[in-house]
Amino acid sequence: MYVNSASYINLQKNAQPIKLTISGKQPVNLLYGYSSLELAGLYNRVSFKANNNPPETTQAVEFIQKNKVTNLFSLKEDSLEKIKYICKGISVFENLERNPALIKNGFITEEGLLTAKGLQFITKNFDSILLVRGCSNNCSHCGQSAVPPISKMKWENYVELVDGISELKKRLGFNPFAIKFNEANLDSAVYPFVDAEPFSYEESGHDIYDAAKLYYSKTGTKFIITTAGRSPRNIEKTEQTIQKMLKDPNPIGIFGISIHSFHGIMQKSFALKAQGKEKEAEEMRERYIDMISKTIKASYGLRNKINKYGLILEYLCSSETQYLHLGRKDSLKLLEDILKKLEKDGMDLSYFINKYNKHRLNINNLTHAELRDIKLMGRAAQYNNETNTEKRNKRKYELFEFNYMPKMIAPDGQILVRPDAEISGELGEFARIPFKLNFQNPNIDRSLALPEISWT
Repeated sequence: MYVNSASYINLQKNAQPIKLTISGKQPVNLLYGYSSLELAGLYNRVSFKANNNPPETTQAVEFIQKNKVTNLFSLKEDSLEKIKYICKGISVFENLERNPALIKNGFITEEGLLTAKGLQFITKNFDSILLVRGCSNNCSHCGQSAVPPISKMKWENYVELVDGISELKKRLGFNPFAIKFNEANLDSAVYPFVDAEPFSYEESGHDIYDAAKLYYSKTGTKFIITTAGRSPRNIEKTEQTIQKMLKDPNPIGIFGISIHSFHGIMQKSFALKAQGKEKEAEEMRERYIDMISKTIKASYGLRNKINKYGLILEYLCSSETQYLHLGRKDSLKLLEDILKKLEKDGMDLSYFINKYNKHRLNINNLTHAELRDIKLMGRAAQYNNETNTEKRNKRKYELFEFNYMPKMIAPDGQILVRPDAEISGELGEFARIPFKLNFQNPNIDRSLALPEISWT
């Protein structure tokens, strides 16, 4: 199975905990936990008695307030028509490409304005604003089929997008570009990545925390950050960014550290070992352990300050000989060595090593994901196949099928989807739909190389 960014927290939800022992202490219960920090007061409705909204928008706001609308998805066609111009006057949602299919379905007006119906469509199952696309970690079994770095969202475009979403939230009373995690007591969150390492975002002097702080200050929505460990040569920059999070953790809702043997550094270690270079292989493995240990040590202070903090152990579930070194046993040994290093460095591991509570398994530490799809995943291999391309181009969707596809905003403003495997057949991880937001200074993104899918 794929480990996608929208559901990894729920993986193996009912599984028995994996346990391992560090230095003879209590077993580590590998479950993902969270602090008891509660959200409060983020969504108080705002008075709109005095505003500069166009008349149609003011009418839409009055309808929303009068009918106490709390989400777009409960609204039927007639209600959507009454708030049709909710996006009017917000530049990022105006002057969109006049695609005939979008106009025909009422998603945009003849003038290219995103309508309430169109907003409902692109925010249904919305989960990510992709500040970065592409990853340099070179993991061999990437759950997101990441390719090498593609592009980053320009900071000025990001500010424009956030300002637009902020204004939209003022009108609606809620942020439609967000998701909810009940189990983390998190009412409003968003991923700033899918197929990328979030700490790789550096744009015009800003990093991932600056992006989180801006989004939170404007919308009340927190970032979900999961890192697989940035390159050792950049670990200092990662630590500096985490220090900013520790000083003001409010913009961060969830922080996870993914531990696995798929990482490019570990793959180099395996290659060296296969060549009989045991010493070099062990040095490379220690390099990975050091990188992850530093990331845990730097971020450990977040554990009681945010909604969820923890580790994610990933491994392949396979009995095939060539994959055993990526399986559960070796992955647990890797985790054990990381925790032993932290203990040796004098770190208090009580957050990860806790006593068993008969009423509930403790505690705030680690979830595990069994990856059962053992083939090497990668978009390039799929899209270069002529048969797959032919099938993909012929595939037509019913409009309702798009309701089930997770949606995201690419760095250039393009709306992307991740079609469900059972629906999409040969489409792969990403595809684009004929929606593109109006950035004033758009960057060039290779999302145009992805297939565009449409509906009947």
